[in-house]
Amino acid sequence: MNLPQNDTTPGKSEQETAASWEWVFADNSLAMSDPMARLMGFDTPQERVSFDDFIRGVHPEDRKNLRNAIFQAYRTGKPFEEIYRIITASNTVNLLRSTGRVIADDDGQPISLFSTAESISDDTPLPQSSEQPLLLKLLYDGLPEGFITTDLEGKVLEANQAMCHLMGLSLDEIKLYELGSLSPLAGTMHDNLRQVIDEGEATFRAGASNKHGDELLLEFKGALADQDGAQFLYFFIQDVTERTQERDQLKRQNNTLRLLLDSAGDGIYAVDRMGNCTFLNRAGQELIGYSRQQVLGQNMFELIHDHKKNEDDEIIDYVSQVLTTGRPARMEEVLLWRKDGHSFPCELSSHPLIEGGQLIGAVAVFRDITRQHSLAMQLEYQASHDTLTGLINRSELLIRINRALNSARHEGRAHVLLFMDLDQFKVINDNSGHTAGDELLRNIADKMKYEIRRGDSLARLGGDEFGILLLNCELHVGEQIAEKFRKLVQDYRFFWEGEKYQLGVSIGVVAITSHSSSAATILSAADTACYSAKDHGRNQIRIYRPDDTGFLRRRGDMLWLGQINQALKEDRFHLYYQELKPLQGPKPGLHVEVLIKMDDMEGNHINPGTFLPAAERANLTPEIDRWVIRNVFAWMSRNRDRLDALESASINLSGHSLGDKSFLDFVIREFERYQLPKGKVCFEITETVAIANLVNAQHLFSTLSRMGCKFSLDDFGTGMSSYGYLKNLPVDYVKIDGIFVKDIINDPVDAALVQSITDIAHAMNIQTIAEFVESEEIFERVKNIGVDYAQGYHVGQSIPLDELPLDS
Repeated sequence: MNLPQNDTTPGKSEQETAASWEWVFADNSLAMSDPMARLMGFDTPQERVSFDDFIRGVHPEDRKNLRNAIFQAYRTGKPFEEIYRIITASNTVNLLRSTGRVIADDDGQPISLFSTAESISDDTPLPQSSEQPLLLKLLYDGLPEGFITTDLEGKVLEANQAMCHLMGLSLDEIKLYELGSLSPLAGTMHDNLRQVIDEGEATFRAGASNKHGDELLLEFKGALADQDGAQFLYFFIQDVTERTQERDQLKRQNNTLRLLLDSAGDGIYAVDRMGNCTFLNRAGQELIGYSRQQVLGQNMFELIHDHKKNEDDEIIDYVSQVLTTGRPARMEEVLLWRKDGHSFPCELSSHPLIEGGQLIGAVAVFRDITRQHSLAMQLEYQASHDTLTGLINRSELLIRINRALNSARHEGRAHVLLFMDLDQFKVINDNSGHTAGDELLRNIADKMKYEIRRGDSLARLGGDEFGILLLNCELHVGEQIAEKFRKLVQDYRFFWEGEKYQLGVSIGVVAITSHSSSAATILSAADTACYSAKDHGRNQIRIYRPDDTGFLRRRGDMLWLGQINQALKEDRFHLYYQELKPLQGPKPGLHVEVLIKMDDMEGNHINPGTFLPAAERANLTPEIDRWVIRNVFAWMSRNRDRLDALESASINLSGHSLGDKSFLDFVIREFERYQLPKGKVCFEITETVAIANLVNAQHLFSTLSRMGCKFSLDDFGTGMSSYGYLKNLPVDYVKIDGIFVKDIINDPVDAALVQSITDIAHAMNIQTIAEFVESEEIFERVKNIGVDYAQGYHVGQSIPLDELPLDS
């Protein structure tokens, strides 16, 4: 034997004098010393045999333990010791004790396993009678399984204590049986005895009954033996009744589980620790186009997952992350690849599989979100673009203004915003109709598209108003560009049914600097400058000057400021409510929106749409919002007997309140002051305001939502530039903008948009409200679409809050 000569290697004299063997890993050969060959029963020395030949000489019941001990030594490098039986070529049994260790080369790599062996029993042949050596008798009686020997006809010769206990018989009683008579299947047993004799070794199962009449299922492991020319059979017998029942029960449970998983609508697959597939349900097969057999054993990440990389250029595999961390993972959108090479977006969640405290694999559940993805993209585009001209809309422009403002504040950049309003546009609508007006707007938009600079943004703000955001532009350059667009519109001629029209455009210009307050304020300033240009004769350009009081006078805000402030001091505001009618069946309690009206000096009620815009521009809305909240809470406190009839009351909040850092603390203090059920209060914010103040809105929403308050997003659909904003806000209701609802009977685009908003909202567990429901036809149409609530004059007029009924 070629052993490395180091201090861990046995010397030659030890190898030659002791019973020993060495398994060489490189060629799977096993060399044995002469004493070991004699213990194995070889007449002549055997220098080398295969390791498998050596194992076959070990008693069948001892092979597993010996293999496990050897492989454990190989894996750990630790010595092993094992007792096992050798069945020699002459059918004698030797009981050996082996101790061994792994031999490694100079680099620490295992090259062989060396073992010494010593006999701990006499070389005694297997018995054909009851006269056995005491050691073998003790050995067999110590076995946990039954052991018997029979002649070639199945007549029992010997049995151990385990067999006697198994059958409930004494040794003498068992010897009266033939092996076949222990089983109701005697004919089958006889065939199995023939198999053992013909093949020399066999494993089979047969039914039997013990002394008490209990039905047993026994597993027989038998072999043919030969001693001194006489042949006999010996068998190791185990009761596998309970194990078989457990296996059958487990099989039934697995079949039930597989049926349940195959009935699931989502795709489900499971992998082992290496990421190889161990299961794929029916829905998963349909989604990815592979059969179960085609994916079993395949690495699922390599087979169907998109090979995206992260910032460190590492492949992202979310299922492997679960296998590595043992923690669940969820992705709202990943790409999976079908067998036909096409990909589709999926929502995927993966969970670890734990067994006995060990991570054994993972299960992934995936859902095709192609339709939702398409609806979201459609809604995102529709929400951020004008349907008539294809330009971006007001809310998208607000977002881009906000980005420009951030760059001005943090990078010192300068930008300019143009606000343009066509002059005499109403004349075209009045003379030639709205179809002509729409065509004019499309033509003007197309001409402007080709004139804006790369990187600038052109938007339709509504009606005949347009806006252009000029990035990295000084004010004097912005004024020059404004003049170019003024001349473009002035030189354009529009022809319609024999009529020729010439237009002008009034343009307001405002600089965006680090001193600008907010996107909404910038747009409002540009609007003010534009209308100042109209006041100065139209078809002109006006630059907004913050210190120019003429802008405030032009809007008439100064007249309102005094009235609003005086009304606040004299408490000349009144609370009203308007009901939100449930459309999809009765719901408990009233859903109402709280409205505010103001009395003028003569005591006339002024609707909020008249004075609130001026209050918004003058930054008075936070004070009005506080008045509403304080008085609504006080009314709830005084009318607790009416709260059972009230499911929720919506209170509108302005953009300035969102920007007021002390506003949230005020709301919390009012809740603590009046000790009201917070679930009765719903705060309502317009979509445009929420986007323009997204960070503040998220903070306000999340804080009050944790307290139990609800939230509604008003005017939804006209300002949402990205569907992601809705997902980032804990919204309970979205109020579909009335501009889409009022023409829903005649305009299929409006109907499709209302349907899309409703589908997406419901997919996110958000309820929808249609405003401007002014007729029975509109009421039935939004109801059929699936909208949850309706609001408008057809549903109910505004009513004083004190008249809220006791019963819903």
